[in-house]
Amino acid sequence: AYASAELEYPPTDPPELARACHRAMAPEKTDRYSTALDFRQALTDFLAHRGSGVLADAAHARLRELEAMLAGGTTGESAHSAWAVFAECRFGFTQALAAWSQNTRARQGLARAVATMAHLEISRGNLAAARALAPELSSVPEDLTQALAELPESKKRYDGENEVKELVDNALKLEGLARHEVLRRAPVDGL
Repeated sequence: AYASAELEYPPTDPPELARACHRAMAPEKTDRYSTALDFRQALTDFLAHRGSGVLADAAHARLRELEAMLAGGTTGESAHSAWAVFAECRFGFTQALAAWSQNTRARQGLARAVATMAHLEISRGNLAAARALAPELSSVPEDLTQALAELPESKKRYDGENEVKELVDNALKLEGLARHEVLRRAPVDGL
């Protein structure tokens, strides 16, 4: 063990399993498991959590699909499709966490999916839906907090000032965007 280099596992190997194997083969005796039973317990724990990892992997695949779907902007139809994909993501991540509450990859994926949908609803001018998603986050990212705070003022200016409404609507016609897109792209105050 002293002469050999540390083995590098492929990125497709589960990190928890790789850590257990690295520890079992550590050059320093003090860095290894104390007993074979301790190593066995680490492997048993990995096997118990394996299903959670599979669920999280599938949910991450759907999350990447969701992010790709939203990258080019949204229409009413694509927003509806996004919600369907999000429902699958959320379900996968919550099931992964139900199987193993310490699955940080699932927890991070769930937070990313929820934040993605909150931003979608902000871009659509749907403050109620965006706010309804926020409690699902253990901590709300600063950009999302700021967007949630700015949306009511932008919408109020659009709805309440005819000159602002006319400028925004004309700009939207030129750009071929839906009205709700402007609330996300440029705060009305900057016009």
